[in-house]
Amino acid sequence: MHDAIPVDRVAASSVTYPITQVTLPTLFGSKLRHLRQQHHLSQIELAQLLGLAAHAHISLLERGRHEPSIDLVIAIAEHFGVTTDYLLWDEIAIDG
Repeated sequence: MHDAIPVDRVAASSVTYPITQVTLPTLFGSKLRHLRQQHHLSQIELAQLLGLAAHAHISLLERGRHEPSIDLVIAIAEHFGVTTDYLLWDEIAIDG
């Protein structure tokens, strides 16, 4: 489930909500947490499914403390059956 948005637009952007400005890592983290919880996975389980060495990386992503790599965004999108647009852009609500 790949999208047609150029990578340079993703890397250079921040998204804006009506009341406050939210950075891409924070938006991504909120959506990642929502998907993980919706599928009843712990951070440890998700890290193992994605082949990550430590669940701390999932925690940092969910808190907006780290930016995900393009490869990780694609892996997460494929695992949860969502588009990369859903994970990276504010026009798509967290619940769908």
